[in-house]
Amino acid sequence: MKLFSYTLLAGALADLEVIPYNFRVWKTRTSRLFVKWDQVGPNAASDWNVVVTDSKTGRVAGNIKDGRNPGNTAREVQRLKPRTKYTITVRATDGENEGPEASWEAFTSPRPVQEGKVSAAFHTGVNLEWDEPDGGADQYRIANINDENEEYFSDSNSLYVNMIPGEKKVFSIQSVSCDDCSNPLNEAWGKPLEVEAVSIPPAPLKLELSDITIENFETADAKIKWENPAVGEWDHVKVEYSPNLPAAKTDTPSYIPSGWSQMYTVEGLYQNTVYTITVRFVSNNVEGPAESYSWGIPDGLTKKAPKVQNCQVPTYLRPEGLIVKRDVFEHSMNVAWDHPRAKKPEMGYRLVFAPFSHISEQKPWIENLDKDSTSFRLSGPKYDPYEEYTVSLIALHDEQLDNPHSPDFIATHFTGTYLKNQGKSAFVAPDACCGSERHNSKSSSCCGGSLIEDESGFLCCKDMPYTLSTNKCCNNGRLIANTDNC
Repeated sequence: MKLFSYTLLAGALADLEVIPYNFRVWKTRTSRLFVKWDQVGPNAASDWNVVVTDSKTGRVAGNIKDGRNPGNTAREVQRLKPRTKYTITVRATDGENEGPEASWEAFTSPRPVQEGKVSAAFHTGVNLEWDEPDGGADQYRIANINDENEEYFSDSNSLYVNMIPGEKKVFSIQSVSCDDCSNPLNEAWGKPLEVEAVSIPPAPLKLELSDITIENFETADAKIKWENPAVGEWDHVKVEYSPNLPAAKTDTPSYIPSGWSQMYTVEGLYQNTVYTITVRFVSNNVEGPAESYSWGIPDGLTKKAPKVQNCQVPTYLRPEGLIVKRDVFEHSMNVAWDHPRAKKPEMGYRLVFAPFSHISEQKPWIENLDKDSTSFRLSGPKYDPYEEYTVSLIALHDEQLDNPHSPDFIATHFTGTYLKNQGKSAFVAPDACCGSERHNSKSSSCCGGSLIEDESGFLCCKDMPYTLSTNKCCNNGRLIANTDNC
């Protein structure tokens, strides 16, 4: 870094052999410069003539203070303008004679930045933004206050900083004055503004039910377990269950210290009820994406799992192929589906968007679409890209009028979070229906009403399950023997 530049001029009055050199600015403010220099020569200076001029206009500026020690080689220059380059000329004097002069240039600090914030947080880092100061700045300095080796310079009022998932850092943001910013005259930095940043924690892995304990004919205890990812930081694990009215013995949400365990028991769940249990990591009050799974708590007497009310038949009146894509760059959510196999709904479709977070102030809302629609794009002020939504699509058939609350006409899709799926354009619901059977679509899929486990070896040809050992699927969706030609 170039801290100074100077030109030594021998004037006609340069009879005093005292030469100023090694000029440096040791502190800057918006209206002040604090400068020092060294001297060399056989004579001693009893005072110094210091002249400050605006480098652009040439006008004399500033009020120079010597700290009541005129022979000292340090001065405070007051009453300057912010973000301005000044020329400082210094000449030694003993009261009668003067030495050669030296001139240097230096910037005052710009006004400080205001209103710093994290405008977007991701697993891999955060985007910092701040308001430009009055009078502007030539550059901005962003530094980790706990790591002197992490320092950035930005030409705009925003910066993306890489972090590991769930990591917390505190940055200072300063405005900078410079002309050649790659080789500045001096460190002319504004007053720092501190901003705390936390990246989105990772998601738990392989959430599953490890055991159900039934000791009476009313409730049961469910032990769940998960795996921690190899990379990431978090201080608590948040566990929730739904439905939660009436509540079980365990509170929802419940918080577990991060180093405590990778297992947790939810006590007092009611029998003959299907629960969805959600686990997520929390870092410095920032929640990561949820990992969800659903289980049916069996009857204590019959030991049979409950039937899931959302998987009734006939499914041919229900919209199919519902998929949700959340666009990372355009902050939008696209919903697409196929018409029910039986017929298009006479009264069209109704889309219901319900925010998932229990602390969200946003209320569910609906969008009514005509019967030919097979897609919808959600964006604008209604859409919060950091919220989780349950997206429900209802086919408004004539039959639905007689039974408006029946799930036979509803296709539901839990989207997960925008942040969890940056690298993937779509996220399949963890819980889904296949005919009259509920399943978890992370390990199985539905083919024409038939459930296919991922490891079963079966594939799907349009709406027919098949195996490669006996059949093959043609491009038009026709299933034929593997010895025939499409």
